[in-house]
Amino acid sequence: MYETTRRSGSGYVGTIPEDAVVTVSGNDRGQYRVRHEGRTGWVAHSGTRPAGSGATGVQTTPHYSTVNVRRSPGGPVIGAVPGGRLLTRFGTNESGQWNRVQWHCTSETNRSGLTADRARETGGCPGLNTPQVVKYGWVSTGVSYPTSSFRARTRTDDVPVYGDIVDEQSRPNTDVRLGSLDIRTEVTVTASRNGWYRIDYDGTRGWIRGWHTAGRQ
Repeated sequence: MYETTRRSGSGYVGTIPEDAVVTVSGNDRGQYRVRHEGRTGWVAHSGTRPAGSGATGVQTTPHYSTVNVRRSPGGPVIGAVPGGRLLTRFGTNESGQWNRVQWHCTSETNRSGLTADRARETGGCPGLNTPQVVKYGWVSTGVSYPTSSFRARTRTDDVPVYGDIVDEQSRPNTDVRLGSLDIRTEVTVTASRNGWYRIDYDGTRGWIRGWHTAGRQ
């Protein structure tokens, strides 16, 4: 269930059930303006996803030191990621034996020497002089498995981290500030509730606003 408000940030008007499809008519400061069952309100970006996107987490098997990323299911190897790496999954192929994932393409992980691959969505790095880019590829389900956790990076400075849930609405305790995160800090997201991400960082569990992160990768 995701909360809706009258305006960005205040005045609760109700909830939207999980997997409900709504039309977005506005966008302001990390929230969407939507209409559901005759009521108009605002929901956090991080409490939604494009209809039918199927984005979830996937983790490569820790038993292996590296796992190959391929251009297509069973196709040429275009890269490699460490075992135990959390990735974002965007569905599987028809047989269900391959996960389509995002992966961080660097000079170390790139395995494709083809210049043509740089322009492909599922190819090698567009330019190895860039520190890191996100590409798409395929990883076998034999060396990866679904998970509710994923990686995210902050996209602004001084992102507040708040204490754990204090009420039945699944909101963090904003009276308890555990610290703050700098821009592009990578965190592990372990849950998403009402526009908030529960994160683990430096041995601490806290909550940040999901719209302060750069998507799921």
